[in-house]
Amino acid sequence: MSTRRIVLLLVALAVLSSSACGGDDDATASASSSTSSASSSALEGTTWLLATVALPTGVTADAVQTAALSFAAGGKLTGTTGCNNLAGTYATTARSLHIELGPMTLKACSDAAATAQERAVLAGLPATKRYAASDSSLLLQDEKGATLLAYVAGKADLAGTSWRVGAVNNGRGAMVTSSLTARLTAEFGADGTFTGFGGCNTLSGPYATSGSDGVTIGPLMSTKKSCGGDVDQLELEYSTALANVARWEIAGDVLTLRDANGAGQVTASAATRG
Repeated sequence: MSTRRIVLLLVALAVLSSSACGGDDDATASASSSTSSASSSALEGTTWLLATVALPTGVTADAVQTAALSFAAGGKLTGTTGCNNLAGTYATTARSLHIELGPMTLKACSDAAATAQERAVLAGLPATKRYAASDSSLLLQDEKGATLLAYVAGKADLAGTSWRVGAVNNGRGAMVTSSLTARLTAEFGADGTFTGFGGCNTLSGPYATSGSDGVTIGPLMSTKKSCGGDVDQLELEYSTALANVARWEIAGDVLTLRDANGAGQVTASAATRG
């Protein structure tokens, strides 16, 4: 065989070998990308409520304040510690989860137990290296697989939920928050019954949901006490706002009730456990 033919044969073999290797690399990259994408979408769009925390003492403690964690599109993370709101970013692969915390509010916790919970959440989120998720639970784990924080799936409907009111539409286009609104409550029973505290009287009546976010509340009945002044005025505004409600949405541990035009009527946070 001539030297020229030998050279051409070696070149052809090299090209074939390179193509074969490139195909394997492409397949591996494609599989890796697919796995990462599937993993990301498993968390993307989900909301979770804190169930337990691992304290520095090595003890696992139940959540004492409602705390939420939501994974949005684009790697954006939002949540609460039970005392404060937080934001950050997240990134996943098939087996790993990396969380980087960003800005958060700086409100003081109400007691020592709530403070311990917040510290455990703020330590556990950035220490997370792995995770295990199902339809009903999310475990955030360290590099050895030990659970740092355990969450359960957030509520996807109103039935069976209880709330502490944060703000009420005053009927003049403003959402008002005060020490009085903090006393108001709302509870949506699994049997279709709404009950709540209006600041002076107990409110009760039916509620009904429709579609993915439709809801009507009332007509409501109430006890007949008068507490005078601002308390009675707020109760009237709260009752009126509830009657105007047409839509609902839950984001983490926050409920927003809106009228048919999308104007906020009531905002509330999930009631404290225990």
